[in-house]
Amino acid sequence: MKVITLSQQDFVKKCQSLAATINNTPDVVVGIAQGGVHVMNAIREAKFFSGSSYYKAHLEVPARLKKQKSKLSPVLKRLPTYMANSLRKLEIKYSQRRLKHLDLAKLTNINVRLDLFEDQSNTPQHILIIDDAIDTGKTMFVVKNRIQQMFPNAQIEIAVLTWTINTAIVQPDYYLYKNVLIRFPWSLDYE
Repeated sequence: MKVITLSQQDFVKKCQSLAATINNTPDVVVGIAQGGVHVMNAIREAKFFSGSSYYKAHLEVPARLKKQKSKLSPVLKRLPTYMANSLRKLEIKYSQRRLKHLDLAKLTNINVRLDLFEDQSNTPQHILIIDDAIDTGKTMFVVKNRIQQMFPNAQIEIAVLTWTINTAIVQPDYYLYKNVLIRFPWSLDYE
């Protein structure tokens, strides 16, 4: 699996390229915190989907399960690129193995906070969920499931910059890369 690094400028260009592939203008765009919000903001700042409403989705997971900035972050930044890439590939292999034992029922118990989204006066017909990447698809599954419960008649599409695991439990409708890991400007090992 290939690993690429995007500078901030390259990231913005890739977000614009992703937005250009989307066929329909959504009524609502939802960016999943953290990475998806960066993608959503880059798309909004480039004036894509100007008539759309933009919202953030936050998963409310127990503190013990949250990804936290590691105390190893300064070490990760100093690792040679080939070592950081190897660690990323190992993490994906581990995630692939864990997918086989995934309990989807447990995922439906995770709460999603959608900023201001519940106050929609008009029922959206087309919703676009954006994230930086789909690895296992767990986060996207939770967010999409919650939005489907809120708006069962809406068409929901998914856009990501990279889809890293073919067997993810949710597959994107739009993506720029497949089977490619991206080191984003906010990644722990970004230099």
